[in-house]
Amino acid sequence: MPRTRAGPPGAGASAEARGGRGPVPGAAPRRSGMFALVLVIGQIVDRFGGSVVLVAGLALEGVSCLGLVWAESVWATALLLFGLGLGWNLAFVAATTALVNRTAPAERGRLVGFSDLSSGLVGATLAILGGWILQGWG
Repeated sequence: MPRTRAGPPGAGASAEARGGRGPVPGAAPRRSGMFALVLVIGQIVDRFGGSVVLVAGLALEGVSCLGLVWAESVWATALLLFGLGLGWNLAFVAATTALVNRTAPAERGRLVGFSDLSSGLVGATLAILGGWILQGWG
């Protein structure tokens, strides 16, 4: 029996449940941008400074989101999703570095843990709210 879970069509369903198609389009480019370059991003933050990298990451996220409105090809969508993930990575690493640099060593672990917990809770809450809005508006 194919594995499925709640969410948009095809999200989390096995390839058999999606009619034999491969992974959900867009997941790989976005995740690659988000995680593949994390060690390089840390070096970029060290070299250029957290504020510059944070602004660059947020700008890249914004440009990528706007581009997705008009993207019509699979390649353009994949490139923009990669840009969205890379911008998130830049901003997240720069913001975490800023938090850590402004905190006493004894408090850093709790602060990063609280930051990660808050990020996860906000993400989950927005996903639930987005589902309710889509369900209500169709």
